[in-house]
Amino acid sequence: MESPGIETKKNADSHAQTNDKKPSSFLFAWPSHAEAPAQADRNTREEEVTSEAPEVLSSDHELVPDEPFIDKRRRRLAELQARNAAERSDVLRLIQQRDELAQHLLKMQAGS
Repeated sequence: MESPGIETKKNADSHAQTNDKKPSSFLFAWPSHAEAPAQADRNTREEEVTSEAPEVLSSDHELVPDEPFIDKRRRRLAELQARNAAERSDVLRLIQQRDELAQHLLKMQAGS
């Protein structure tokens, strides 16, 4: 009977054979779970950098903001503000309906 702490020649040979096998290159095509958050952080940082207004050289070689980019950002901000206002009014309407239903239920309970 073999002791678990002592490797026999047969066990050592089988371990050597297993370690000699090289994993397929397909396995290395996917980032490991440990690398995924780091990749997400890099992507976020890249988005932050690219979301700033790019500057272009004017004819007198001064850096000026890229106007189409700024206009696009302003339009997007206006869209988001309009959507936010619409959602806020929907929420206020739902709160008002909830209050009206609560009052109606209180009247019904008091009447019975």
